[in-house]
Amino acid sequence: MNKLFAITLVVLSLVSTTYAATAGNNVACSTNGKDCTGCGLGATDVTGSQALFTYVSGNNCKVIDCTVAAGATKTNGWVCSSCNTVASSAQTAGAFYQGTDCISACGANKAANAIQICVTSGNNVACSSSGTDCTGCGTGATNASNAQALFTYVSGNNCKVNDCSATVAAGSKNGWICNSCNGVTGSAQTAGAVYSGTDCATSCTSPQVSNTSKVCTNPPGNNVACSSNGTDCTGCGAGATNASNAQALFTYVSGNNCKVTDCTATVAAGSKNGWICNSCNGVTGSAQTAGAVYQGTDCAASCTSPASANANQVCMTPVAGNNVACSTNSKDCTGCGANATIIGLFTYVSGSNCKVTDCSSTAASTAANLNGWVCNSCNGQTGSNVPAGQQYSGSTCATSCPSGQTASATNSFTCTAGSSNAVKIAFTILFAIFGLLI
Repeated sequence: MNKLFAITLVVLSLVSTTYAATAGNNVACSTNGKDCTGCGLGATDVTGSQALFTYVSGNNCKVIDCTVAAGATKTNGWVCSSCNTVASSAQTAGAFYQGTDCISACGANKAANAIQICVTSGNNVACSSSGTDCTGCGTGATNASNAQALFTYVSGNNCKVNDCSATVAAGSKNGWICNSCNGVTGSAQTAGAVYSGTDCATSCTSPQVSNTSKVCTNPPGNNVACSSNGTDCTGCGAGATNASNAQALFTYVSGNNCKVTDCTATVAAGSKNGWICNSCNGVTGSAQTAGAVYQGTDCAASCTSPASANANQVCMTPVAGNNVACSTNSKDCTGCGANATIIGLFTYVSGSNCKVTDCSSTAASTAANLNGWVCNSCNGQTGSNVPAGQQYSGSTCATSCPSGQTASATNSFTCTAGSSNAVKIAFTILFAIFGLLI
């Protein structure tokens, strides 16, 4: 019995010794410091690879049994590193993983990354839109998420391609990949810092230009302050027959600025306006007629007299107002407004007469510049943007005054309270009776 017990102890001791000898070395592959999450990174079968490890302490884990072959899908840098130098290990000798197996040293132009995989890392590129990961680095690719997964976050807005020696699928290739791998020895990518058509290129083919994502695109327009809300390109279609289609041709930039997305595109006649002309003016390769303003049916370098560009860069022929007797000195338009801005809306005619120079202008129709003389002068003029009405009531032009108020040249065509005709007649009768009594 004692002999049997002794033999059992020897066998158990041998088994224990054998098992201890086949466990891997500690490797710092734990990403959470409490289990072996992270130890499967780089393997085709990440979950299966991670299951080969046992947690030790801190960030350390080790392969449970190096005598068991991990297999092609579960082998990764951490398996190689943990089992390297372990006697009777079933893994190929080597502390790094390259291609499909462990290797003792990385090949030419390669270096081990943070997870012990031999790679040809790209250069840092500022493609991170979040400043915390590589969100944004897939921009411009057909498969943006797959393209983004090819990058490793560095710091700030910088990321870099994990391995430039790897072949990138056509749908995942973009400008950031080209830019990161450009100039890297051993890169499998076509040389070039920009993405043109379907591959990397050293430069864009004219008239295309590289956008902010390093992708060659047709040239955009210059920034123009056409946004009326400061959040999108609402307002950039103003002046076009088809305002919504014209607006859709713009890309929002910031503040009140937008720009035509592609100046090489042909713009339908109904969608063309002053903002398109202004944005594409001077852009190389633009399909638009040269000119910063829109006159008639096309862009023009300048407006033909007497037309002038309005706030929307559209040439407009002035809509002159009617003569009104607002001049108080019979030599200029002093008296036609309470300040220089309003007086400046008028042109002197003769005698006491002046008239609004352009009733279609924004300045003339601005509420702060309206008064009775402006209303009276512009009333009835075709093309006028001044509210209809021959007198000023409250804060705008009106066709009639409220009950009890009147307007005439004597009160500058401004509706004001005054004696009614009935009251005037009553006073006249009373004075007549009083005269008879005397």
